[in-house]
Amino acid sequence: MKIQNAILPTLVAASFLFIPSPTMAEPNTALGFVNRMDCSRVPNEQVDVEDSRRRLKEKLDAAPTQDPQALLRIFCSVPRWTVDERIFFSHAAFVGLTEANRNLFLDRLAAVDPAQVMEMAVDTGKTHTPAFRTAVDEQERRLVREIKGLSREQQLTAYLGEVPAAELMSRRDRKRVDSKRRARDLASDPAILENFDRIEDSWLVGLQADSGSTMPLFTNLIELVQLKVMVARNLRFRGLVADQQTVTREFHRIRSAREQFGALSLFAQRRTVFMADDQEWKWGKPIIGSEKHLAQLRDQGTDLSVVAEKSAMASTTVLGEVQESADLTLLLGGHGDSSTLELGGGLETRELARAFVERAASQPASAGPAILIAMTCKGHDFARGLLDAMHSLDPTAPKPIIIVPSEFGQPFLKYPSDPFLGHDLGLRGGQASTLGEMFGQAHIETSIYVTDENNIPMQVL
Repeated sequence: MKIQNAILPTLVAASFLFIPSPTMAEPNTALGFVNRMDCSRVPNEQVDVEDSRRRLKEKLDAAPTQDPQALLRIFCSVPRWTVDERIFFSHAAFVGLTEANRNLFLDRLAAVDPAQVMEMAVDTGKTHTPAFRTAVDEQERRLVREIKGLSREQQLTAYLGEVPAAELMSRRDRKRVDSKRRARDLASDPAILENFDRIEDSWLVGLQADSGSTMPLFTNLIELVQLKVMVARNLRFRGLVADQQTVTREFHRIRSAREQFGALSLFAQRRTVFMADDQEWKWGKPIIGSEKHLAQLRDQGTDLSVVAEKSAMASTTVLGEVQESADLTLLLGGHGDSSTLELGGGLETRELARAFVERAASQPASAGPAILIAMTCKGHDFARGLLDAMHSLDPTAPKPIIIVPSEFGQPFLKYPSDPFLGHDLGLRGGQASTLGEMFGQAHIETSIYVTDENNIPMQVL
């Protein structure tokens, strides 16, 4: 489940901040679960963990823990609970039930809060149960009703959400992130102009329950809009027009690609080349590339090379690494636009594309893909320009996996020092970061491009 900026609270009430891992369910008691409530995976957390623990313990102590109906009544009876407390309670109650009562609890909860059942089913490996299929069907029907009548601009506005005020560094920033303007900038993407309005929401109903996937592609309206955006783009990359058949096939292609690339490590056992500009907070610490971030990268088990952005040979060094280094992750951060990254004197899409094309000559045919992570304004536009430039130079040259923290036409306003590096890329988690983890926890605007079996770009997040 991706982290979202909520612009329409009534439409995203079913979106959740995180899912506890299976290891958190040991020992198998509700109280044990509550005692291990952990908000470390939630960026900018505002949850009072101790207060949540206290309230949940009180509710669980008063509940007949083997009575699913009683637990369900408690789950639905406290309207002032935070979303996090509802998650904690339902999971805590769940681990305290017998297997038969777990299934009964899911069955009864499916009609009340289907999105929550989808999350719990994924977390506990119960995606093949009737409760999961019931929850998926009910949630998809709700979403089709919610999205009906919303214009393209309204859908894209809900998808992008509001940028939290804390992330706007100046009045100039506040002026340029008007929600309607952001939606219009996103709608200028040629792929959206060509295919988005042709996609009928009802075409996506029923695909998730039949897919056998352990990770639903959408559980709320925001993720449904994001899926439509991805499908619209991928169809355009392949020269196809959106109809029910092509949309259905693209849904399954995205799901398969996520499964294919999910285990790919972002940094561990790779050569990571890092270059960022020298922007600093007012208290003197780097915005991107603090010592903490560099230490977290090294802890990933990567061969880290930090390129001094102001050095005379910075761009040449980076381009040389692209051409020669095996298992490369290129991590760049700073100012930029759709055609240039303002680093090391300027990195243009065409010269970076040429370096990736030339890279093919130095790498064995069995080599895995390079990874490019660009933390800049208009990073999404830059990524698309890079892919187009590579196709123009040599359509057969292997393209890198590209990760950017913003949508098409959008500035990069999130604090890159924490939510993106720490959360989306998983640096603060203490474990090796993978693409699969990003699929489940990244912010909603974060985008990932891979290539299919024909070396055609496709967006999978």
